[in-house]
Amino acid sequence: MIKLAVVGSTTFGNYVENIKALRLFPDVVLNYCGDTLTQGVPDIARKVLESDSQVLVIGPNDYLKIKEYIQLPYYIVNPTLYDFLTIHERITDYSRTAIVIRRVHNLDLSLLEKALGVRYNKFVYDYNDDVYALLCQLKGMGYDTIIGVQFVVQMAESLGMNAIYYYTQPNLEIAVSNAVQIAMNMEKEQDYLAEIQSILENAMCGAVCLSYPDLNVIYANQTAAGMLRCRPQDLLQKNIRDLISKNFYKTVSEGQDASEVSQFDFYGVDVVGNVVQLKLKGAISRLCILFENTSNILEYETIIRQEIKRKSFETHYTFKDILGQSRQIKEVVMQARQFAKSQSTILINGETGAGKEVFAQSIHELSVRRNYPFVAINCAAMPDTLIESELFGYMPGSFTGASRKGKTGLIELANHGTMFLDDIDALSPGFQAKLLRVMQEREIIRVGGDSPIPVDVRFIVATNRNLKQLVREGKFRNDLYFRVNVLHLFIPPLRQRKEDIPILFAHYLRQFSESLYERLKDRMDELARPLLAYSFPGNIRELVSVTERFVTLFDESMPADGDYVLRLLDYSLDNEEEEAGQTPDMRPAAAAEAEEKAEEGSAAVPRITGDYKADLAEAEQKILQIYYQQFNGNMTQLAQKLGISRTTLYNKISKKQP
Repeated sequence: MIKLAVVGSTTFGNYVENIKALRLFPDVVLNYCGDTLTQGVPDIARKVLESDSQVLVIGPNDYLKIKEYIQLPYYIVNPTLYDFLTIHERITDYSRTAIVIRRVHNLDLSLLEKALGVRYNKFVYDYNDDVYALLCQLKGMGYDTIIGVQFVVQMAESLGMNAIYYYTQPNLEIAVSNAVQIAMNMEKEQDYLAEIQSILENAMCGAVCLSYPDLNVIYANQTAAGMLRCRPQDLLQKNIRDLISKNFYKTVSEGQDASEVSQFDFYGVDVVGNVVQLKLKGAISRLCILFENTSNILEYETIIRQEIKRKSFETHYTFKDILGQSRQIKEVVMQARQFAKSQSTILINGETGAGKEVFAQSIHELSVRRNYPFVAINCAAMPDTLIESELFGYMPGSFTGASRKGKTGLIELANHGTMFLDDIDALSPGFQAKLLRVMQEREIIRVGGDSPIPVDVRFIVATNRNLKQLVREGKFRNDLYFRVNVLHLFIPPLRQRKEDIPILFAHYLRQFSESLYERLKDRMDELARPLLAYSFPGNIRELVSVTERFVTLFDESMPADGDYVLRLLDYSLDNEEEEAGQTPDMRPAAAAEAEEKAEEGSAAVPRITGDYKADLAEAEQKILQIYYQQFNGNMTQLAQKLGISRTTLYNKISKKQP
């Protein structure tokens, strides 16, 4: 319900009663509060305030008297052409009729004069005290009828003149309608302001608003008061110069825009913030300081990092990233692609660095769950007490140090997606039983909770150990083994698919350094020999490290077609010389070659046939092949046995027969 207060003449009061009787505004409460000519202005102002009205409807003269007493939205009722048209029939002689009107409210009646064929005699005044003398003058001039506002009408009648009040009821009705619209707009504005204030009061950052340009605090939200350890009223009307450090006061006084972020002292608290300009009609009307406690920022950063880690459960690999042309890897990829079509649990076996998670991600990306999270966790990386809360989540306050809001577990976050458990053999028997129940019942119970939460998750587990052997030894539950070993995928180690090593080395070499790859791509067959002779116990992960080491240590000033490259590659491999603390031969090629020739002479095996040189070379090759087979292709051990360097050994084996 809208409430309006009306202040004006007693005729205004009569109009108000007529409007109420006619129920022209059924949803509006009209309160007539009096006439300033007959009642004291303070008394009328009191009645207006007591009426709890939203808008004041008042004439221009009355407003000048009451505006110092009331701070209320208002609508001023001014005379209109319609008013003068309405009173036209009451005027018998326009030549003896005068309109007395205040200068600031002067009305252009020329259009009405033309329409009615009359001429209005208008006389203006500036102050109410001038009216009596003006009326006396008009009476002396022969005017016997006066048109004006209430006090002009009353004064003219006291002088024996006819008087007509020019405000009509339709004019007041229009004024009431406009005042209602003002009230409705104000209600919308108040709702909007209430929303803005609610947002500000509950904002995570502190907000302090300043008048401009004097820079006094006119508003501070509860967040700001909480950060500054004070009450909002403790800041109000204080100049910002007395509240902030000098380094930021210059920024505030200059009204710099929001892009300028600074660290400063605010009321004794270290904060980070900026200044926002609030403009009205293009000019700065207010300044707002938005700030955050630096200690809160560090806390938020930790929360954000944790949440990003939890929510960024996306895959980085697909089957396209699995490189190799060997029969073994092709068969495994084909089998894994087939597994991706299923919803069954998968057990992946493979040595460290063989690419178990790469296969797990690839399977997820090819499955129907590809649009949902892929959540991976290494079971060996955390104790049971922590892994339970990480996988299942926990309720608020369920244990010392627990978040007051609780936490969603990783299995729950993986809902509709894939949960990858690496090193599953590291789980204790106690937690294995809990995991078995989750995999069977497809529901979890948070730590400290008592109600199950259903989950739809596909499990892929991985290990580098023989789970069946662990079951025999009593180190892994047989029921969990049968649950996870539905589909079994074995990833062969790199030494069992050696033909893929050169392909992988070339790929990672190009990935680490395109320019170095271009220099060496014609020597890939030669570089493959030391790589093929190495067992790579760390599998692909070790091959990546070897390649990165090779690229990092490569001297761009050295030629790419000499022995330097082979010696550097030999150094980059994690061989036994390096483990023993010996420094591989990284001397210039000339010195190394001189030593190699001497070593070749001492290692020669004499044979007597027709062509001495040819038979000598052939005999050496045969002997080396026999030794190579005896040492299972281990070039390091063979070189030590023969007493020559690995580089010399490579050269001898690769030397063509004459």
